[in-house]
Amino acid sequence: MMRWPIIPRHFMMSITRMQSSSIATSKKLHLDESKTSDNIVAKAFESLKEIDNAKSKNSSIFIINNKIDNATTVEELLSISDLGLINKQHALKAVSTLADWASSGRTQLHNFESDPRFLKLCKMLGKDSSK
Repeated sequence: MMRWPIIPRHFMMSITRMQSSSIATSKKLHLDESKTSDNIVAKAFESLKEIDNAKSKNSSIFIINNKIDNATTVEELLSISDLGLINKQHALKAVSTLADWASSGRTQLHNFESDPRFLKLCKMLGKDSSK
C-alpha cells in the first residue's frame, strides 16, 4: 500500500487559498472579458449604424451631384432646385454650369434668368451660412 507523504497543514492551507484565489480571479477576468467583448460588439454595431446614416446622406449628395454633372438641358439643371436637399455647394455648381453654358453659347441667358428656380439657387448663394 502506498503512503501519501506528510505535508504540513499550513502548507496545504496556503495552497488551497492560492487555488481559490486564482479561481476567483480567473472567473472575474472571464466576466470582465465578456463585458469587454459585449461592449466591443455593441460599439461595432453602433459604428455600422453611423456609417449607414453617413452613406445615406452621402448618397443623396452623390445623386444630386450626378444630376448636375449629367444634365444636358437648362430644364434638367434647374430641376435640382425642386429637390429640397440641395445645399450651397450644389447651388454654386448648378449656377456655375449655367454660366458656362451661357458663355459658351450652349444656351442663352434669357432662357433661365427669370426662372424662379434659378433665382432660388442664386438666393441660396447669397445666404450667410454663419448664422
